Order: sequence, then structure tokens, then C-alpha cells
Amino acid sequence: MPKLSICIPTYNRAIDLRRCLESVLSTQDRDIEVVVQDNCSPDQTEQIISSFCDTRIKYYKNDKNIGMVLNIISIIEKATGDFIFFLTDDDCMLPGSIAKVKAFIEKGVDCFTTDAIMYLEKQKQANTYSYFNSNIITCHEDKEKITQIFLSSHILSRCCFKRNLIDIEFLKVHGDNWYPHMLIVLLFYLRSARIGYLAEPIVMHTWENETFWGVSPYNFKELHQGQVNIIMSVYPQIDEEMFNCLVYNFSIIKGYIHEDFNEILTVEKKKEILYELKKIEIKKQNSEVNASILKIANKKTFIWGTGKAAQYCYDVLLKRGLGEIVIGFIENNPLKWNSCFNKKKIYSPSALHDIKDTCMVLIGSMYYSEIGIELEQLGFEKVNDKVFLLRKETRHNNK
Repeated sequence: MPKLSICIPTYNRAIDLRRCLESVLSTQDRDIEVVVQDNCSPDQTEQIISSFCDTRIKYYKNDKNIGMVLNIISIIEKATGDFIFFLTDDDCMLPGSIAKVKAFIEKGVDCFTTDAIMYLEKQKQANTYSYFNSNIITCHEDKEKITQIFLSSHILSRCCFKRNLIDIEFLKVHGDNWYPHMLIVLLFYLRSARIGYLAEPIVMHTWENETFWGVSPYNFKELHQGQVNIIMSVYPQIDEEMFNCLVYNFSIIKGYIHEDFNEILTVEKKKEILYELKKIEIKKQNSEVNASILKIANKKTFIWGTGKAAQYCYDVLLKRGLGEIVIGFIENNPLKWNSCFNKKKIYSPSALHDIKDTCMVLIGSMYYSEIGIELEQLGFEKVNDKVFLLRKETRHNNK
């Protein structure tokens, strides 16, 4: 029985599959098997397999297309290795990676994911996809790290599992979404298995190419629902601390609390998550403001607002030596008109009607959508959500 099964579920990607197999079979290691589960491909997949004279390959073909998830479950059942390493048919193993995988297995880990090289096919660019800076093998109490590993396992390639710990029957009942491999990670947690992360690129994962999942990779609503379903499927069995950790990190990454979690979370936990989401939104807005500063340099500028966001905008300008371009601040509150903020006059919005020269308005307020509409009605052009430009010739033509 081989130590490692490289499991390649495939459908209608004969050319990619050849490259994938070549990357695996380039190793001289005979203590592996390469299991290919063909989901009834209509192309030249069988001929590609036949062109390889290598006894390490085990090829199986379904009589009909059974869908991506059942095909993955089927290949798990066909594998005989102590460990299963998943590799999708459009991906490649990097040189020397099989030896690295087996060496990490020897450290006593039961399941793990790895770094990868992400190849963006349309852009013809590659970058490293990494969650951790160093190798990790967790214990059951490392809930934060296990959660991060779980969230990193959404890419099937680079997931490795001890075969005899995989609960096939649970997968058949609850794994009917786009991420059965993510469910396996949580099932290993329930078994108190040792979950790890190998911080080295093991595969090259192709993105932006044609997919045959049965769902678009850009249908985020459905894909997010799949991950939510996985968490909910183990909810009756998982401890409260781990459940809260999963929901918290999922919500922070996705940017919202999913409705399925709303019914279960405590009021205190919801407040904690919403508070963090608000901090992230403010940080994002501040980043957008910093980028916007470059667009208004050396132009006469008004800052709309007199609160913390407006102060932040003005402080950034000061640090860049651009404080003098600020004519003043705009405020809807009539009680503040004609007073000063940062030694600059506060004007009413009507003051913008009388401007004859080119100028910019930088929005320093959380109500940027409403203010933006008002500025467009005054003839300002939207540069981005926070910056609006009034051209001299535009105001002249409007008059």
C-alpha cells in the first residue's frame, strides 16, 4: 500500500491533464499512486491516460457525469494510500513538492493545506498564495489557527488528508456543496486530529480559466452559502468556542454576518463582529482617502464635513504639505456656517454654486453617497466615491 495517493478528479480537460500528470510523474518516487477519476469526459482524456506507460497511474471513468462533489467522494473511495493529496486536473505539482509533502506527513500531522503559486491565466501573472509564514501543526485547543487553516482549504489542490480518518458516509450526507474538502477539515477537528499547514508552495493553481464545477467561480453568493452550510452541518457537534471562532473569521473575511448565523449568535457576539466590520470599513475608507489625495494635489479644494473623517482628510493633506490648497470646509449644519474648523472657514453647500474656477471637493463624511449625489447635481464630476472635480469650463457652460 503506497504512502501517498495523488488524487486527480477530472472532466473535459485532456490537454491540462497531460501537463498535470507530467508534473506528478516526473518524480522518481515509486511509493505513490496517481488516481485519476474521470467524470465521463467527452474529450480525449482516455487517450491522454493511455499515452502514459506508468504503473503508478490508476484510471477510473464514470458511466455518466455524477457531478463534481460525488466525483471527489468517488476518488477518495478508490484511493489506497495512507494519505490523500488532492490535485485538480488544471493544476501542477511543483518540482520536489512530493518529497516535501511526505516529509511533513512524517512529522505526525493528520491533515493539512499548503502554500501555492496562483497563476492568473488571463493576466498571465503568478503570485504566491500563503496564509502562514511558517509550518504549523496544531493541537485541538488552537482554534484560531485551525479556523484559518479551514478557511485556507477552499482550494481543493493542496489539501492533504489521512485517508482512514475521512468520514465518507458523513460526506455523502452533508458534502453536497462545492467544498467537501473543507468539510473534511472540520470533521478532522471533531476527531481531535492534528491539523497543519505546510508553508511552502506545493502546487501551481490556475485561476481565470474555464471551469466545470456546475457553478461560476464568481457566483460568490452561492459559494459563500456552501461554506456556511459546511459550518452549519457540524454545528450540533462542535463546541461553542470553535463555532464562534469559525463564524467570526468567516464574517470578517466576507464582510458581513450571514443570515444563517444570525439566528444562532448571541447578541454580544454579533456586536463584536459588527464592531470589527465597522473598523475595517473605516480603515478601507481612510485608505481610499489617501489614494484620493494624490488626485487633488495643487488644486483648490474644499473638504465636506467637520467631523473625524474630515479631520483625517485635512491631516493627511498637512502631512503632504498640501494644507494651503484647502479653501475651507463644507457643512450642512447652519449653526456652523461662517465659523472655523482648523482655522479654515466653514461654508454652507450653497457656496459651491458661486465657484467659477476649477476646484475639488474631498468628502470627509460617512454620508459620501448622499453628498456625492448633491455634488453631481451642482455640476461636479465624480473621480471616485470621495473626490469630485468641478472644471472651470463645465461651470462656464452651465451658466
